[in-house]
Amino acid sequence: MKYSAIHKQLIIEQKDLERFVLGIKYAMTSIRNELNVPLCRRKEKVGLQPIDHIERGILDSCKSLGIDFGVEWGSQLDLTDYNT
Repeated sequence: MKYSAIHKQLIIEQKDLERFVLGIKYAMTSIRNELNVPLCRRKEKVGLQPIDHIERGILDSCKSLGIDFGVEWGSQLDLTDYNT
């Protein structure tokens, strides 16, 4: 990532964004593994669990930077292809 004084914008290389997304997926996979939460999409239960709030915070933080995983809640995200 670099700042362009000419454009007055941050320039982020695609490879850096991809590395960031991989890092987020690694973190979310690790959290689920530690809490014995399935890596696949989860059916929503009555009442939110702590993992739901953790993953929502991660996803919302990503969205604030313009990175969209295409889901609102972590329970909708399938991480089975990214098992640590």
